[in-house]
Amino acid sequence: MWAVSDGRPRVGITWSTGSEEALAWYREAVAAAGGVPVVLRTGEVSPDDADAVDALVLAGGGDIHPHRYGQEVDPRVADTLEVDEARDAFELAVVARALDRDLPVLGICRGVQLLNVALGGTLVQDLSLLGVERARHNQRGRLPMWEAAHDVRVAGHSALRRLLGETVVPVNSFHHQAVDRPAPELAVVAEAFDGVVEAVEHPERRFLVGVQWHPERMVRHAPAQRRLFVALVAAATESRR
Repeated sequence: MWAVSDGRPRVGITWSTGSEEALAWYREAVAAAGGVPVVLRTGEVSPDDADAVDALVLAGGGDIHPHRYGQEVDPRVADTLEVDEARDAFELAVVARALDRDLPVLGICRGVQLLNVALGGTLVQDLSLLGVERARHNQRGRLPMWEAAHDVRVAGHSALRRLLGETVVPVNSFHHQAVDRPAPELAVVAEAFDGVVEAVEHPERRFLVGVQWHPERMVRHAPAQRRLFVALVAAATESRR
């Protein structure tokens, strides 16, 4: 349904009802890396349509309903949750198909959380439950979206470290949830200095990386962040051969 004549890989970007300006950041980052962005919007396409793409970006957005990872809504933080169960169902089905095909996948913010849930992990429903100051991980209204809010420590043995080139990386931050118990198949490969999980990867797949920050908002100002999209498109290109 999305014919491409020039041979560039098609990169699906999951989306729902967020700002079109925010979506444009993902489109631009994918296109600049050499891919063709294809929006997979909840309610407009089916999970089957994801079979037409060569790689997948799981974009940011609202919260995943706790029942998806075996929990009830914690009443202490119920007023912080913004869930879209239709999006949860759609994206979990898309991820399942991507995993079956071993598609290259990059999860961003909500996307890293979705990967963890899809593979059997859990989330912390609000960082305040860990005693973590929320403002440290949400720079809205304080800093431009492309500026770093804090550093993350990247594991030296990881694929992410090879991509980013450093073990301490400055990142932006727009979240109040995070990975709690990692899925058995995923390795935690970056943490904030307060212990919040900031990135995971699957060591046995071609390319499956999830980051808690928003690299698509940083690519114009932080060349290292561009490498995430370049690596995703390169993996997609290789898988088509």
